[in-house]
Amino acid sequence: MCNKLIKDYIQKEFNIKNPMSVTLTSHRSHDKQILDDILLSRDITFFLNRLNYKIYKKGFTRYGKRLGCLTVIEGDGITKNYHTHLTLEKPDYMSDLEYKSLIFNCWQKTVFGQSNLKYGIKINPVIDEGWLGYQLKNRTKQDNVCSSIDWVNSNNSISE
Repeated sequence: MCNKLIKDYIQKEFNIKNPMSVTLTSHRSHDKQILDDILLSRDITFFLNRLNYKIYKKGFTRYGKRLGCLTVIEGDGITKNYHTHLTLEKPDYMSDLEYKSLIFNCWQKTVFGQSNLKYGIKINPVIDEGWLGYQLKNRTKQDNVCSSIDWVNSNNSISE
């Protein structure tokens, strides 16, 4: 029941302009610290804060301008590496290549971010509803879709 309600809510209410599908993979540990949901959420917050600041400069800190983002965490750190699927707004003035480079640079500054281009980061334009379906699939969620959405790091497009 929860899964259906959440999926319906997201499809109706989350309108992210110029969306890009972004998958960010994380290392299992760093300096003897084992990655868990809370540390991963902190890493994503750090990543999004850096990305928003690079794009909006002081508008991010003073006026709360930020990119629209839907964040879903997958994996358990034991049988499957933690990774994050984001639907992330791309600014109109940036090319895909510039944006990918900026995402790569911000993710590699995180503690657990795996910055290997082949395995660590995948970025593509969203062209249909298929990405949202993939992002919200039940198959690889630790508990269910409800608990896998990182609500702290998800928001609608409010960059204007």
